[in-house]
Amino acid sequence: ITADQIKKLLVKALNDTEKGLGANGQTISEDALNLIAEQANGDVRHALYTLELASVNANNQNEIRIENAECISENLCDRRKYRSFCSR
Repeated sequence: ITADQIKKLLVKALNDTEKGLGANGQTISEDALNLIAEQANGDVRHALYTLELASVNANNQNEIRIENAECISENLCDRRKYRSFCSR
């Protein structure tokens, strides 16, 4: 799945009031959306998980910004590196 397809799914999840994050009333900056979609590397579940954590990290702000997405992305990437290193 491409980054553009993931971005569409992320926006849909952000606006879905029944099953997504729509009840929060947040928007997402284009930079944050691009970062999450690109770093997901085609993994929609990873992208949705990152979006959800970035939403929480935004701490009741109206917009999920690049800073929120970077914070989550960096921590998730570090965990992956740690896991792959420790599984050797």
